[in-house]
Amino acid sequence: MVLPPKQPQKQPVKPVTPLPSAEEPRKSNVVLYLLLLLVVAAGAAVYYFKVLKKKKEPGGQVVSPTPTQSGSPKPTQPPKSNLSPALATMRPDPASLHSPGAKLEATGGGATDHAAATTAGKVDWLVADGSVVAVGEPVAKLDGWKGPEKKFLDREKSLRDKQDKMTRLQAKDPPDPKAIASQQKEIDRVAGELQAARDKYEPFLIKAPLAGPTKALIEEGDEVTAGQDVVQVGGGSPAVIATFELSEKDRFKVGETANLLVDGKLTSATVDGVDGDKVRVRIASAPLPPAGAMAQLLKSDADPNKGQVVIPAAALHGDYVLMAKDGKVVKVAVNGKVDGAEAVIESGVNAGDTVLLGDGKEGDPAP
Repeated sequence: MVLPPKQPQKQPVKPVTPLPSAEEPRKSNVVLYLLLLLVVAAGAAVYYFKVLKKKKEPGGQVVSPTPTQSGSPKPTQPPKSNLSPALATMRPDPASLHSPGAKLEATGGGATDHAAATTAGKVDWLVADGSVVAVGEPVAKLDGWKGPEKKFLDREKSLRDKQDKMTRLQAKDPPDPKAIASQQKEIDRVAGELQAARDKYEPFLIKAPLAGPTKALIEEGDEVTAGQDVVQVGGGSPAVIATFELSEKDRFKVGETANLLVDGKLTSATVDGVDGDKVRVRIASAPLPPAGAMAQLLKSDADPNKGQVVIPAAALHGDYVLMAKDGKVVKVAVNGKVDGAEAVIESGVNAGDTVLLGDGKEGDPAP
């Protein structure tokens, strides 16, 4: 059998790439040219807005752009201290203070008023001109005052004695309830007698309407009518005064210096008047303590430089305080204990030293 001859395989026909026309290179050049123009325009805009354009302020004044700050770092500022100074003061021993205390009253400063009689009568006693009196203090007394005053003062002293006895009874350990109840009845009885004596004594008194120096408008022995002005009170230099009723005898004299404890600070005053167990003092030197503050009177023989050193309680950090030395914060070991808003220091700090309030570290800059 005869096979037919093989047919030669046909090679696939390759596509023929057409030759570029003369227009295509021209289009590419145009696109490249447009892109170049855009890049140049963008760079010009950046240069104009960032460098050349000047900023105008609301007033129309042209201001050059602010130059760029140099990259050098600013010097580091030390942190502000939260410490504040406080003075260590001397608190007198409680045994050297009279009790009870008294409230300070403002006087002087220009205001004046008149003390007027509440009933008609003859003026038998007048306060000396220039005396500085407290609000409600008698500046004149009408004839017949001596008997009622004696009765009033007697009942006043009796009430103090009864109250002192009650204090002693309550301090006993254990206390006696029956004795305390009995003593309370005595106090109530004497208090009622004192009020009755006061009611009889008051009509004879002409009292100061405000605190300040006095100037009589009449003379002793003059007859006055109800509502008549008797003594002018007020005026003079600003000052504060206080009247203390002493529970024990002392030797204060008019014109002498007395020492007061006002808001924990010692203050000098002048004795303005002494009437039995009542002592009136005046503070006229600036800075004046505030009117309304409570004051305690040191005994005349007490040494104001002896007592307890105290600092604000916030300044005591356990067994040390912070103080300033050579511009730095240092720790100072102390022996002390907190007593209310203050701390009593037994050793390590003296009166007049300055301690630091707040939290700080040793070596920090001192305020």
